[in-house]
Amino acid sequence: TYLDAQDDDDSSAGGQGVLTLNQFRLGAQDGNIAMRVADMVVLPRAINRNEWLHYYEWSVKQWGAIQPPAFATAGTGSNSTTSPTPDYPANVSGQQFWMQVTTLGLTSAPSTPAGWSLIYGPDTTGTIRQYVYSRDARATGSDSGTVTVTIAAGNSTNMARIYAISGVTASVTSNGYAENETTTASTDGTCPGPTVAPKGYGRLAVAFVSVNDDSGMGVITGATGGTWGEAVAEHTSGLGAGMQLQIARLPNPAPISGGTATVGQAGRNVICRAFALVGL
Repeated sequence: TYLDAQDDDDSSAGGQGVLTLNQFRLGAQDGNIAMRVADMVVLPRAINRNEWLHYYEWSVKQWGAIQPPAFATAGTGSNSTTSPTPDYPANVSGQQFWMQVTTLGLTSAPSTPAGWSLIYGPDTTGTIRQYVYSRDARATGSDSGTVTVTIAAGNSTNMARIYAISGVTASVTSNGYAENETTTASTDGTCPGPTVAPKGYGRLAVAFVSVNDDSGMGVITGATGGTWGEAVAEHTSGLGAGMQLQIARLPNPAPISGGTATVGQAGRNVICRAFALVGL
């Protein structure tokens, strides 16, 4: 339960501040700072709003408010003209896995590997198609080895990579753990920054980006409401394609929007699938 702190005794500086807690949404309004606590907090003296902010930050850690999920690690990307075989990330147990699959010049979809779910895709622009799959390792404990993503022959490049993300809730919204899904695309080698508007506290914005170029992929800059960064260095095929995962922490329910990244040469096709993962 989220509670709002209210000063009841109007104590003066140096006095004891007694704060009654009312059921309320988590947020800050007119200087009232919300937190997860029990019944009442008695402070040794009256404090100002800035001190409240520091106390709130401490209380969130103490009482376990929602924290954004965190990128853990990634496996080795795989390239193939037929069926790529990406590695599971090493030394990972009980995390949520996300797999990014990119194909060039192929209209038929990959076969979904056993134990995985197709969450998004195909997201397309020009000749490039991107698919995003998930697998919740909390149910299976740990996974190792490789995954075979079966794709029909007939195109120049297929790529796949698996990422591990920790601290994702087990059940929220239509996909169980993601919200505010969106895509951006271009045909000029740039990735327009997506708008991801979280519906609550403790989100991690993720952006899966693919391009039909392997000359190097930049990070989205100039966004408002947060900062994007590569979760891990991009994977390129050496055969004219690249993929990456960008992430941005969204501890508060405010959107991240705008900006741009150069992820390929001029005239290259780019597709981005972005959404917010919900924290525990």
